[in-house]
Amino acid sequence: MKGKIAFSILLLLTVLSFSSCEDDPYYDDPFYEATDAICYYKWVDEYRNVDGFDCEQELIFNPDFTGREVITRFDPYSPHYVSETHYFRWEWIDHHYPENIYIRYDDGLSLYFEQVRIKPHRLEGYWDGQFVTFEAL
Repeated sequence: MKGKIAFSILLLLTVLSFSSCEDDPYYDDPFYEATDAICYYKWVDEYRNVDGFDCEQELIFNPDFTGREVITRFDPYSPHYVSETHYFRWEWIDHHYPENIYIRYDDGLSLYFEQVRIKPHRLEGYWDGQFVTFEAL
């Protein structure tokens, strides 16, 4: 009887060791990891535009490679603010090294978000040639 129990335990341990974590190609692929990371948050940056107004830029990247940019301009002499929403499609330029993004807006304009670095609660890179840092919301 003891031999049967010991054998059953040994067999169970053997089966469990074979079913241990295998590599999951979905999560081991930098393309999917970067896509998950950039789509997880809403990204916000505050800046002052050329006219001297404080602005906020909000980016949302969706896993279906669509997105939304909202730019809000705050006027210090008025209680009102102006907000514009722009929709876009986006894609990684190289799926093996996802660090550059091509963005094409619905109105036909396009730009590059290059040398993208996704850090905990921070997104950095060159937005159409200018270095920017977005914070996660």
